[in-house]
Amino acid sequence: MGFVRSLRDMLEKYRAKYVPDTITTRYSQVKAIMDARYEGAVSPINEAVETTRTILTNKKVPPAQWGKYLAFAQMLQKYAFSHSGGVLEMIASGLKSYFVTAHDCDPTILDLANNLANKTYHNSKTNISFFISFFHNIFLILHYSNSMGGYGKDRVSNIR
Repeated sequence: MGFVRSLRDMLEKYRAKYVPDTITTRYSQVKAIMDARYEGAVSPINEAVETTRTILTNKKVPPAQWGKYLAFAQMLQKYAFSHSGGVLEMIASGLKSYFVTAHDCDPTILDLANNLANKTYHNSKTNISFFISFFHNIFLILHYSNSMGGYGKDRVSNIR
């Protein structure tokens, strides 16, 4: 029979392996690289969100409804990291029809956000798989929380 590790054994191994001074040194050595990558990946997404907020303010959309439009802009920007041209246009069309039917979004505002994503893509092409998978995971979490009794479109309309 094999050796059964106890919690004490695992804790001793953890303390030996992860010395706080060593970990702090490692993180401080790569902090500049880590910050530069983060800023490079987040700036197109932040630009998409801020421009969408400006569009929503100009169109006088109530702030309570901004979330669905910001989600559309972020998802579209996620796809703009790895797709371009006709493929991106087809994805944008599919996302637009999804947000119009599922979330009652205004198609003209979604068209403005779509134009924004195309401009942002052509201005700064960034391909970072971490952020693509990050936003994909957020979408899956939101999708499954809505389908499993979360506050989806039907639940919110019943509250009124």
